[in-house]
Amino acid sequence: MSTSDKTRDNGFRHKPRHDGPSSGPGKAGKHHNAPISFETPPAPFRFIPLPEKVHLAEPAVRAAWEAGTLHSHPLPGGFSGSLTVEIAFDGPMLVGGAATGPADQAQQVRPVCLGAEYVLPGSTLRGLLRSVTELVSASRIRQMNLHRRYGIRDFSHPLFKDTDRKRPRAGWLTLVNGKAVLTETEWYEIRIRDLTEEANSGQFHYDWLNMNIAERYAHVGCVAEGSGKRFVFDQPTAFAKKGNQAHLVVPRDGGDVDGIFVFSNASPTLEGLSVETLDAQDLVKRKRLFKKTEAVFAHEPFGEPQPIPDDVWETFELNNSSPSRHKPEREGNWKELWPTLKAGGRIPVFWLSNADLKREPHDQAVADFGLVRVFKRAHLYSVKDKLDLTDAGAHMTLPGSPDYQPDLTEALFGYVHEPESKTENTAALHKDRHLAGRLGFGFGYLSSNADVRTSDTWETVQSAPKPSFGPYYLAQGQHDWSDPASTLAGVKTYPAREANEAALRSTLQSWIPTKGNAARNTKIRSKLVFLLPRNRGDRITFAAEIRFHNVTPVELGALVWAMTFGGAPQLRHMIGRAKAAGAGQARLTPVAVQLRHGDEERPEAEAFCAARMRDFETFMGEGWRESDTVRALLAHADPARGRDLDRAGQLSYLPLQLHRKLRDHARTSPKPRMLGPDG
Repeated sequence: MSTSDKTRDNGFRHKPRHDGPSSGPGKAGKHHNAPISFETPPAPFRFIPLPEKVHLAEPAVRAAWEAGTLHSHPLPGGFSGSLTVEIAFDGPMLVGGAATGPADQAQQVRPVCLGAEYVLPGSTLRGLLRSVTELVSASRIRQMNLHRRYGIRDFSHPLFKDTDRKRPRAGWLTLVNGKAVLTETEWYEIRIRDLTEEANSGQFHYDWLNMNIAERYAHVGCVAEGSGKRFVFDQPTAFAKKGNQAHLVVPRDGGDVDGIFVFSNASPTLEGLSVETLDAQDLVKRKRLFKKTEAVFAHEPFGEPQPIPDDVWETFELNNSSPSRHKPEREGNWKELWPTLKAGGRIPVFWLSNADLKREPHDQAVADFGLVRVFKRAHLYSVKDKLDLTDAGAHMTLPGSPDYQPDLTEALFGYVHEPESKTENTAALHKDRHLAGRLGFGFGYLSSNADVRTSDTWETVQSAPKPSFGPYYLAQGQHDWSDPASTLAGVKTYPAREANEAALRSTLQSWIPTKGNAARNTKIRSKLVFLLPRNRGDRITFAAEIRFHNVTPVELGALVWAMTFGGAPQLRHMIGRAKAAGAGQARLTPVAVQLRHGDEERPEAEAFCAARMRDFETFMGEGWRESDTVRALLAHADPARGRDLDRAGQLSYLPLQLHRKLRDHARTSPKPRMLGPDG
């Protein structure tokens, strides 16, 4: 069972347009006729609750850590040696190498090889076992995107419904020595039908709403030529106030407003748009109509330049980018405007101050900003804020802080932690911020390449709701990132369930959109080649060596417990790609022990490992196995339970059109945990 995918965004997520796919992760898959309950919404993943209390390492281990002797001085009863572990996959599996192929097309992923041999990387085994060990030993869980503060643009959300929320401010954004700086300016609105002399018609209005940002700026002569900039924001047009409306202007020679046109990309939701509809709505004043106005920014700013705070800038960048294979990729208006900013130009932004948002310290510093009037707003709480609610913030006690002591996982696997601030003296902190682990993970090698074959290349679209989608990723309260009562749902995991070759291929193909822009976008697709057993009913078996140095019986017991779920041969891990479709179900079994010294250098593996697991269970104490964390871990590792959930349609993706309804339901009828240990 893979628990390495925590509450974070670490892979490509397709963001469908309004026309949406007719199938794929947005559909309920083969169980699409099964009734859907918002009390128990379907999803191919579940969450393991975080340990309520952090369990520190043994006193002897902590003392050795404090003295700096974990690697150099023998621990009481400590072992050094190696474990040989058998990793047996029940069906198709793919731990992929680097994707290959053109960047603008679906890229192929094949199984990892060393030379001509298929292998299981040691890093895969390390990541899997570290994640499970963190859970079973009640260690700190913080391998998450703690800095993420997700954004939302939803007119029904409380962030957008505050009746006394101020009109957004305007500003010109520039880069000064690589840092974002904003200078406030005045802004006005202009009716789309007043943009030019020929604009006053329903047909122009219709054509305008279908234009992209480049076409709009080209229409008013604001597209740059050369210099690397895309758009020109320093050549003003004369405008005059329209009637007695202070914030409405029209182009007029000799007008008293020197302004710059400010446009954005076409709206993704234009369903029902027609010339007749636009004419009928032209003079109607109410919400939820098609867009009628654009913006004009005053050419000369009036405010003092102020730097954008680092956290505000980071949130803006993340919320205006999509995850890609290597780093976040700018999208939408941000993608279009970035070249101008990068080339030394200025770009228009809308923003709100701390005072506008009634946030401490209630000053005029930039608290949030975006590229459209109703921009994506940052939620009130970040992932770190929510993690701080667990065990009074014990999960966030970092190495280098005065009250830090390592937990079992940190002491055994080691750690590297970045300084909290870029201004901290990293050299002075280095010795306090890292610890070498006492485990080494070798490659897993197949017993024989003749025992496996590869599948054909199977295309799919791998997607899932983003962590910003509170109904899945949060528990308690309204399942909303701005609700102070909501907490992290836990560690994301994929319930064990085996998919045979035919079922896996069918599920992967069902995830490919068949309608609209998503169906034509081959960039969002993956081409996957799986390892398969040579014969039906056989397993794909790797053997890997794990070396350990100066580890205690309790630590070794924790490692073996994480491998075997406490010696339960019926339970399984999920490893590699397409876990959401049932690929990668595997059993881990220690089959040999080699000790470097001692009375018995080659103890019988089963008896030795059972004794070490008893040492670990004694250390964890009474009631540990009945904790929500351990109970959920074992439940989601049970293939029989996974099969039952699958047959009930509970491991399918929720149809896209029901995501909003689920979110609204979570706000009005919140449940303690929607995808928790019993979900």
